[in-house]
Amino acid sequence: MDHARNWRERRTQTLRDHRDDGRLTSSVLSAALDEIVDSSTIVVEDMVTNRDTLIEHVTLTELGSYYSSGGAGLGWAGGAAVGAKLAAPDS
Repeated sequence: MDHARNWRERRTQTLRDHRDDGRLTSSVLSAALDEIVDSSTIVVEDMVTNRDTLIEHVTLTELGSYYSSGGAGLGWAGGAAVGAKLAAPDS
C-alpha cells in the first residue's frame, strides 16, 4: 500500500507543479477532463501515446464508460463517438 500511496502523492505533486508552471501537458488536460466527467459520461479515446496518462487521471466507474481501439488505429474515435451517442443518447 505504501508504494501505491507514494505513487499517488508523486503524481499529484507533478500535476500541481505543471499547473503552477502554466504547462499544458497530457496530465493537466486529463485531470481537467476528470473534473467534468460524471457517471453518465462516455469517453472515446484515440490518444495512442498518452493513453496511460488519461487512464491515470480520469475516474470512470461505470461499465461501458470508456472505449479505446486497443491498438494503432488513429481516427477511429470520431465514428466510435457517434456510435456511442446513438447507442446512449442520454450520455
